[in-house]
Amino acid sequence: LESLDLSAVGTKGDGDFKEGELAEVMEDERVICEVAEITASESFSHGRPLKTVGYCASIVEARRVAHRLVDAHGLKADWVCGDERLCDARRRHHVITSLTEDPNGLQIVCNVGVLTTGWDFPALEHIVMARPTRSLALFTQILGRGTRPLEGVVDFEGSTPETRRAAIANSAKPFVKV
Repeated sequence: LESLDLSAVGTKGDGDFKEGELAEVMEDERVICEVAEITASESFSHGRPLKTVGYCASIVEARRVAHRLVDAHGLKADWVCGDERLCDARRRHHVITSLTEDPNGLQIVCNVGVLTTGWDFPALEHIVMARPTRSLALFTQILGRGTRPLEGVVDFEGSTPETRRAAIANSAKPFVKV
């Protein structure tokens, strides 16, 4: 992102960015526009839309990026967060189900702290890291959401690392885009 400058963002005791300062930088309108533009251009493979999840630094960023994807790029996008006052369980369920179960539903969901630990969607094809982090654990957790192979691809008797790699390469989801 040409407009992103993290040099003024401080770090916490654990070495990761301070949330408030990071949110302020990520909520800049130029950053929002660039995140949405890159997400829109990268959310397709061979002309086919990829099921995409964006990981954002703040609720404001998630909402703005999702709205920009809809308004400026005509994509089916929405957002979720863990704050019950802004996004209750019913809304979260509706948005996530639209992404995961409806072939004509959402293509992109921007989220803050919801689609990480414990969330499993093997068909996820594209991760947008719109939440800079210096935490290897957090980055790995987010990356792990996309590395799940499709059901039935690698869970067969007598499989070896080589046969699993070959099965993934020949599956409907041979890669995840980050």
